[in-house]
Amino acid sequence: LAFYYYFGVVKENISLGLTMAFGALVVSQSMLILLTREWEQVKSNRLLVLISGLTLLSLTLIIFIPFLRELFHLVSISVGLYGLMLLVSFAVMAVVSLVVMRRKNVV
Repeated sequence: LAFYYYFGVVKENISLGLTMAFGALVVSQSMLILLTREWEQVKSNRLLVLISGLTLLSLTLIIFIPFLRELFHLVSISVGLYGLMLLVSFAVMAVVSLVVMRRKNVV
């Protein structure tokens, strides 16, 4: 939601904020599915990895194909902004995963 605040409120571009927030939420949820499982579960469940990959592919198509982008009421973003969205989402989910794993080991 920081993307929405920054682009929507600070930069005064609500549509760009919504697009970035939508993308970040999709990426974060896909990563959450993988990061909340034991590594052996992820390795052994190819369908889980496939679905996560297809979700990220679908997001990419939705953002970069004009017809799909309009269908979801999103706006065009640059490849650089898309990369930033992916990088921030992966980084946040990595930190969340580390916190969760640390708590599991402590308790």
